[in-house]
Amino acid sequence: MALIKNLQTEEIVVLFSVHNFGRGKHNRTIIPGNDISKSHAVVSFVNNAWFLADQSSNGTLIKGRRINHLSMKLAAGNQIQFGQEQDTIWLVLNVNPPICFLESLAENKEIIELSSYSAYPNEESPEVSFYRTADTKWHVDNGLQTIALTHGQNLFFADREWCFYENEVLDQTLCIPEISIETHFLFSLSVDEEEVAIKIQINNLELDLGQHTYNQVLLALARKRQADLEEGCQETELGWISMEKLTSLLGKELLKEIDNYYVNLQIHRLRKRLMELNPFGHLLSNVIERRNGELRFEHNNFRINKENAIGSFN
Repeated sequence: MALIKNLQTEEIVVLFSVHNFGRGKHNRTIIPGNDISKSHAVVSFVNNAWFLADQSSNGTLIKGRRINHLSMKLAAGNQIQFGQEQDTIWLVLNVNPPICFLESLAENKEIIELSSYSAYPNEESPEVSFYRTADTKWHVDNGLQTIALTHGQNLFFADREWCFYENEVLDQTLCIPEISIETHFLFSLSVDEEEVAIKIQINNLELDLGQHTYNQVLLALARKRQADLEEGCQETELGWISMEKLTSLLGKELLKEIDNYYVNLQIHRLRKRLMELNPFGHLLSNVIERRNGELRFEHNNFRINKENAIGSFN
């Protein structure tokens, strides 16, 4: 993300993909002063570069050059001066592309940049994780439920309040393939079920999840969905299982004590792995859904094959 810094107050501001400056209250960054226009300038990210377009009566200085009703490309190290006073001078710290982010509402204003998948405070011990679903919407998983995020929404985690900001340029012609109907999960189990391999088939394409501990979690959820399908449960209620029952079930399967932290960590690792599976893995990030302490496997198209004693699969 691109940052600018006020040289007098040392305030640091994140540039949004379209960022308005001026005296009026409608601006994203308000600059007081009689020589500042209500709508003074707009900084925007266009064709992989940042540009400042002056809209003011008195003009704007960039690198000491005054522009008036003109546009100029910005570069790191440029100084932008909107008025005569020293507190209207800003330094461009970098010209990185815009990106969605979270900002702490605490005094330190900590910022978390959101990549395709992000965990906080770290991937080893995630308290919350953020990921995108196939519709490009951001979601947060707090270990109890998943929440779809909207611009300006406040969240509470890590003992403080945060605000989520959408901040990116999306190609209007971007085509997101509808792959959910064409997707099949194939579970391959060894005789003793200690080894669980998962492959995701999308038409003629095959994505391999390999053999990992999180496969056991996905298998348990798939079996719950399968049982509900056989019982004729309604779609809205298919596959839901409480975290308490899931940890108990996994404990019996894995012959060890399983807690909520263990399950949440495996889900985090699964989502991270899906994000790494090109080209469509990221579109399956919501394969595990949550609601009020319950979880479920989200797909109806799956098959569970178990190896028999002679080495073939049933």
